[in-house]
Amino acid sequence: MHLSENKKYSIRIERNILIVDAGGPFNDQTMKRYRADIVEAIQSLSGEKWQQIVTVNETTIFTPEGLIVLEQSVANRKSLGLSYSAVVLTTKTKHQSLIKHQLSQCYNNVGVEHGYFDSLTEALSYLSGSNSKT
Repeated sequence: MHLSENKKYSIRIERNILIVDAGGPFNDQTMKRYRADIVEAIQSLSGEKWQQIVTVNETTIFTPEGLIVLEQSVANRKSLGLSYSAVVLTTKTKHQSLIKHQLSQCYNNVGVEHGYFDSLTEALSYLSGSNSKT
């Protein structure tokens, strides 16, 4: 199910997995639009426990304001059943250490388990396997 697409991100649902493909930078305006699109997508998950995969393309660095909105969004997702976030950093992802720092700080502050992967296939395999967090 494809729910939203613009030049910075796309969102779709497969089974109980929210799949986001993102390329930034993300300012507060983009984050607010992103958060609204995420809420719409989550509503289709029927209140079950679910996971997400976020693929970070090129440079997805958050402004300080964007990070605040992201943390609020993740906290909301957790309250709606998010159990694990798999982050895919591809070979095209620039500034990986900064992105990992920003995202880890956000997920840790909210208390959402997360991990980093090299491909969508690897993340899907992890979520489907015995290490699944649902």
